[in-house]
Amino acid sequence: MQTQLDKKDIFLIILLSTVFFAVGVSNLGLMNTPTTFWEASGGETLYLTLDSNQTISSVYSLIQGHGTLQYRLFGYQSDDWKLLSVMKETDYYKWKKTSIDFSTNQLKFEFLGPSVAINEIMLVGEFDNKLSILDIQCDTCSDNSFQNLIDEQDNLETIPTFLSETYFDEIYFVRTAQEHLEFNEPYENTHPPLGKLLIALSISLFGPSPFGWRLMGVLFATLMIPVIYLFGKFLFHSTLAGILSAYLLVFEFMHFTMSRIGTVDSFLVFFILVSTLFFYLNYRKMSEEKCAPDNKLVFLGVLFFSLAVSVKWVALFGFIGQVFLIMILNLKNLLNSKTKLTFNAVFLTPLRPLVLSVLVGVLIYFASFIPYMLIGHGFSEVLSRQWHMFSYHAGITSSHPFASAWWSWPFIHRPLWLYSSNLPNGFVSTIVVMGNPVIWWVGFPLILLTLWRGIEDKELTGLFLGGIYVFQLLPYLLISRVLFIYHYYMNVPILILTLVGFLSVAWNKRKTRFLAVGYLIFVLVVFILFYPVISGFPIPLWYKDLLRVFNNWIF
Repeated sequence: MQTQLDKKDIFLIILLSTVFFAVGVSNLGLMNTPTTFWEASGGETLYLTLDSNQTISSVYSLIQGHGTLQYRLFGYQSDDWKLLSVMKETDYYKWKKTSIDFSTNQLKFEFLGPSVAINEIMLVGEFDNKLSILDIQCDTCSDNSFQNLIDEQDNLETIPTFLSETYFDEIYFVRTAQEHLEFNEPYENTHPPLGKLLIALSISLFGPSPFGWRLMGVLFATLMIPVIYLFGKFLFHSTLAGILSAYLLVFEFMHFTMSRIGTVDSFLVFFILVSTLFFYLNYRKMSEEKCAPDNKLVFLGVLFFSLAVSVKWVALFGFIGQVFLIMILNLKNLLNSKTKLTFNAVFLTPLRPLVLSVLVGVLIYFASFIPYMLIGHGFSEVLSRQWHMFSYHAGITSSHPFASAWWSWPFIHRPLWLYSSNLPNGFVSTIVVMGNPVIWWVGFPLILLTLWRGIEDKELTGLFLGGIYVFQLLPYLLISRVLFIYHYYMNVPILILTLVGFLSVAWNKRKTRFLAVGYLIFVLVVFILFYPVISGFPIPLWYKDLLRVFNNWIF
């Protein structure tokens, strides 16, 4: 059995990981975006002066949140101030646009209502050119911090895109990560803290910018490449299987897109994948040696499961499947050895290492709340937070235009449209979460076949892969809240590993190798074709529409 790593394995792991990281980090986000800000408390009047009379097409305001942006905007013309627009917006690190199409050399902002943090103001001309602001004045401000509104003009996109602002759920997770860094009350409290703490670490290491808060997700997604390489090699006892596993993950749409947004799902899936790998090694050892669970492997599996559940509770689904498989395999070993079926042999022996490991896992889980307690919350409040998280998700009744039912995910029936920005000259920047159809549509029937073979032939690899897939998917049947296709992400590595089993067989037969090669080329070609709409890379509108194969594919 080829289960030991050699120099060839290490070279291939580094190569495939480098390819993914290089593509993933490209066009990820700006490294330098406005960080200084000014807070309006209401009642202030600001004046922006240009060096000459110019047509201003749009006024952009970058708001940082913590309040509502409220102002009335006036333009000076014919010795009088004319009301151009009234703004009332709230968001987190978002550019808010006001279209005015007005010719002037001076604008007046009258701020209303509660305080809000504004990072920068930008003026755009009629030809989508950034206009130079000569001066800014405030007669009613208590200090000169209002100058911060125009001090970072060199760090701006003329037409703001996802490269310079938050998008989708980043408005919750990035904001909360920043609040952890500042020891403020966390805004997002419907999931455990670990994922937000990792984003906070990313910000502290790489800077408070879109690039900084997204890079940690790319790093974790990159680390999944060597993990799935090892998983494939251990599962099918070949270097080929490791290469195929990593290759398919590199060019999987959802893995790529979810790694590039400042949310927590890449951390979740990484920890789940590592946990599943250790549980599989234990599963295989129990099968081959007809022994009780390996304490060390079980502990490592539970350790990474604890990290996963400290990001999102849905990690519990796969863990329940792992426990079920251990119990079934232990019972099978007892029956084959004709050992007397006692309560101790059937239940206590396999569960004892799990229970002891879970106790350590509980400590890890609650340790993730330490930053929450450091801002003044007691342990009793931490416990009440658990009920709050459960009741929040159980009580969601709102709908969403891109929600999708759990059974539809393998068919990519309803992708999740995350972002869109119309650009000049008929171009668009758009981002959608979906799977690579070549992987998902082929992988789904194969995993059903794998599960059926595992049950029919008592084939342990098939039972493991099919069993974990079912346990990670079917619980969504009981969840009534709105769901999205990215909830399927944790099953994507299982889908890939199942595919690899069939691809390896095809590759090792001379008559079918060309099919395997053709399939792998097809995976790459489809990734290249769809790369713009899963990355936000600017493309013509006609090309985007060409990729919308089905009416439900909206992006």
